[in-house]
Amino acid sequence: MTKLEVTTYSFSELCEESKQEAVESLFDINVEYDWYEFIAESFEDENKYFKVTKVYFSGFSSQGDGAMFEYSGIKDELLHKIIDNLKTTTREKWVLKNANIYGNGKQTGHYYHENSCSHTIDHDCFVYGTRLYEVVDKWFSDIEDGIIEEYRNMAQDLYRTLEKEYDYLTSEECIIETIEVNEYEFLENGTLY
Repeated sequence: MTKLEVTTYSFSELCEESKQEAVESLFDINVEYDWYEFIAESFEDENKYFKVTKVYFSGFSSQGDGAMFEYSGIKDELLHKIIDNLKTTTREKWVLKNANIYGNGKQTGHYYHENSCSHTIDHDCFVYGTRLYEVVDKWFSDIEDGIIEEYRNMAQDLYRTLEKEYDYLTSEECIIETIEVNEYEFLENGTLY
């Protein structure tokens, strides 16, 4: 049996070069687990415009990176916001607000960004007469455009939130905090013991 004695150091005891080595080697220590779950769950639970069923993202430095979400319904808050912004009369807005507008969005393709969602949006506002039908059809086309635009804005905001959290968790400051809180020990050259 051979006995080996090893001297270990706390992070604060390392020289500057070894500290840098320790931080670089532990670059992903705070993102090895599902660090994004809290953000995704909050987004799903607190979303006031869509009934979110699943969040997807990829990031943060490649073409095609982004965030998107699937949804199984559109909430009245979004519809009222869009309808209120349409340039229609009060009577027309009343008709639109009392129509049933529904939709869902599903992830398509190999990417996860605001344009990788297939939207199915429909309504059951029935009217009689060709001219009136054309007017209602135009309204719903504008509403559909508004829903998709809001979706894209929200997906971009979600991505920025995820990226900001990732940048913080991989910052030198946060890595050092994790090292110190967990009282990691190192060899003299900065290698984790």
